[in-house]
Amino acid sequence: MSFEPKLRFLPEGKEGGGILPWVIAVMVYLCTMATASGLGIYNAAQDWSADLNNSATVQIVQADRDQRQQQAQAALALLQATPGVASAELLSDDDLRSLLEPWLGTGNVSDDLPVPALIKVDLLQGVRLDLDALSAQLAEVAPDARLDDHQQWIGELSRTAGAIAAAAILAVLLIVFATTAIVVFGAQARLASHRDNIEIIHLMGAEDDVIAQEFRYRFMYYGVRGGSIGFFLAAASLLAIYKLASGIEGGLVQEMSLTLTQTAGMLTIPLITALISRQTAGMTVMRALARIM
Repeated sequence: MSFEPKLRFLPEGKEGGGILPWVIAVMVYLCTMATASGLGIYNAAQDWSADLNNSATVQIVQADRDQRQQQAQAALALLQATPGVASAELLSDDDLRSLLEPWLGTGNVSDDLPVPALIKVDLLQGVRLDLDALSAQLAEVAPDARLDDHQQWIGELSRTAGAIAAAAILAVLLIVFATTAIVVFGAQARLASHRDNIEIIHLMGAEDDVIAQEFRYRFMYYGVRGGSIGFFLAAASLLAIYKLASGIEGGLVQEMSLTLTQTAGMLTIPLITALISRQTAGMTVMRALARIM
C-alpha cells in the first residue's frame, strides 16, 4: 500500500509543517525518556528481587568480640551443612568496613565499633527452606543470631517498582493523548486555512477520502520528522546519562539497562508516532468534511 496521495493540493512550501514537527519531537522525547526510565527501573527491581529471593543474611548481634566470633563460626558450620544452602560466607572485618564506610565515612569505622558479625547465605535455585526451623536451629548454636530472608525488603521493593511503573505508563498515555490532540488541532487548522481550495476540488469531483489522504500523507511526514528528532535527542540524553552514571559503584547502571527486546521495541516509537499522526489527521479531516461539505 502506498502512502503517497493521488491528489496533492496543499502548498509544497508548507511541507515543513512549521512548529508542529517540533512539538511532536518534544512529545516523543518525553515519551522515550519516560518509557526508558520505567523499563530500566522495572528491570533493576526484577534483578534485585531475584537476587534477594535466592539469598539470606545471618547477623550475630553480640557486643563481646570473642563470643561473637564463636557464635559466628558455629552458625557458619550449621549453614554450610544445611540442605538447600548453596554457600555460606562469613564476611571479614575488611568486608564489613567497606559496607559501612559509604554511610559512616572513610576512616570512621574503628575496630572498637560494635559491628555485628555477618554471614552471607546463597540458596539453591528453586529450593524453599523452612526458615522458621532454620532460625530455631541457629538459636541453639548461636543464641544471638538473627536470620533475615529479605522478604520485607522484597515486598517494599516490588510495591515501589510497581508504583513507578504505573506512573511511567500514565505519563506515556498522557503524552500520547497530548500528541493526538496536537495533531487534531493541526489538521483542523490546515483544513480551515485551505478550505477554499478544498471546496473547489470537491466540486470538481474529488471524494472525501482522496482529500483526507493528502492530510494523512502530510501529517505522517510530520510524525516521522518530529518523531525521529525527538527519539534521537532522547537517545543522546540517555547515552549521556549512562556515561555520567557508569562510574557509580555497585553496578546500578548495568542493572537499569534495557534488554535487547525492549531496545528494539523502543526503536518503533517514531514509526508509531507517524502512524498515530496519519490516522488521527485522516479521521479528523473525514469528520470535518462530512459536516462542511
